[in-house]
Amino acid sequence: IIGIVIILIISLNKYRIIYPLFLIYTLLNLIILNLPYDFLFISNNIKRFFILNLDNFLNFNRVEIFTIASKLISESPIFGWGASTFPKMYELRGGIQSAQHSHNIILELAYNYGLPLSILLSGFVFFLLFYCAKLTFFKNSFHSELLIDKYWVASSVVVT
Repeated sequence: IIGIVIILIISLNKYRIIYPLFLIYTLLNLIILNLPYDFLFISNNIKRFFILNLDNFLNFNRVEIFTIASKLISESPIFGWGASTFPKMYELRGGIQSAQHSHNIILELAYNYGLPLSILLSGFVFFLLFYCAKLTFFKNSFHSELLIDKYWVASSVVVT
């Protein structure tokens, strides 16, 4: 849902009325479709998400995975640990989840192949993304080709 909102904000900047309508529509769908079965689960997760304190943040599954992956990267920053070793190393470092990968492409590259490759590939992708965004969003015309380009850039931002 957050990805869809980001895409809407990036690509439909002239149509600001769509944002509140989309959010209302999404919330109603979540409540109506999940009310009989998952309402308690959703309300507990929403409460957990909006209570912003350090203990709550550190209890998220991905934060634990990111933390352990970062520690492992700092132990072997140049060459990495090699492909498909993350599940065992994560388990050896006290990981609670059953993580098969680091859940982040930049961390995954750095863990598997080292920081130099991760920085090189990530820098190249971000350079391309910023260059395409500059070409796409700073043109004053409103052609259908530009809309397609805007959607591609917005989707790439969400994926990255």
